[in-house]
Amino acid sequence: MIRAILFDFDGTILDTEDAEYQTWQEVYREYGQELALARWSQVVGTAGNLFDPVRYLEQLTGRSLPRDEIRRRRSARDRTLTDAMDARPGVRSLIAQAQSHGIRLGIASSSGHEWVERHLRRLGLLDAFEAISCADDTGKGKPDPAVYLLALERLGCAAAEAVAVEDSPNGAIAADRASVACIVVPNAVTRSFAFPKTAVRRDTLEGVTLDELVALLAAG
Repeated sequence: MIRAILFDFDGTILDTEDAEYQTWQEVYREYGQELALARWSQVVGTAGNLFDPVRYLEQLTGRSLPRDEIRRRRSARDRTLTDAMDARPGVRSLIAQAQSHGIRLGIASSSGHEWVERHLRRLGLLDAFEAISCADDTGKGKPDPAVYLLALERLGCAAAEAVAVEDSPNGAIAADRASVACIVVPNAVTRSFAFPKTAVRRDTLEGVTLDELVALLAAG
């Protein structure tokens, strides 16, 4: 039986992945360049400095750029877009189903607490989650399983009693490494990515029921 559902945040609860990619594309186009999705894909769902978009833009243009100004403007634009977003379709329904059946809820995110909790508070969802595990807790982002292992520990649940909800390959790999069954619901940015065979893919969370998650857990 499922005792816990562990949600990724960026791209899963809120479609921040699309906003981040869009705002970096806007920056690149100001300089007559394109940020290919294949290049951007290496940073989706993880944390750290695997790819510096400003440095790469400098390589494409062949000149130094005002890095701090670019990041400040891009970040402000990103905040404008994400602050206007609601939760992705089906998220609120699945949370409500879990709450009505006494299933515990957690977050396992490669982002930081300030970002995750600010948006959950804005969406009215913060109190739904008993445990929020972020990269600034562990010092490690996905595909490392650390945030999943910490979320399980904080909820007092075994991996075999939990299901993860993810949107990116890095997230699905992290869940798999933590031995947590995973359902992936890609967004516009991650739709074309290759996912681990261990993950069950759905186009949307709309209509996904607890019975389906129980079946997923049993199959794992």
